[in-house]
Amino acid sequence: MSLSHGNALRPSGGARMARTAGMLALFTLLSRLLGLVRDMGMAWMVGCGPVADALVAALRETSVIFGMLLAVIFLHERLSRSRIMAILIVMGGAMLIRLG
Repeated sequence: MSLSHGNALRPSGGARMARTAGMLALFTLLSRLLGLVRDMGMAWMVGCGPVADALVAALRETSVIFGMLLAVIFLHERLSRSRIMAILIVMGGAMLIRLG
């Protein structure tokens, strides 16, 4: 810890980076565990087959749309024609995989 601006204690750059890396690792592990629980629950409830395939395709398509919305709203990325076309192509590909 280093002192800056009076008596306020602030972590040094290395300590902040280590804390940030630790938080990233923790949330990545939590995300993986929750994904495993989701997949186990889906396998238990739905099993294998066309219903499970349709559910996975629907989740994939909505993830693409939510990813685009998050990028536009929170990251202030520009919503251009090429971005919309790329999203539609990905969604169309997901639908073709399901149909094929």
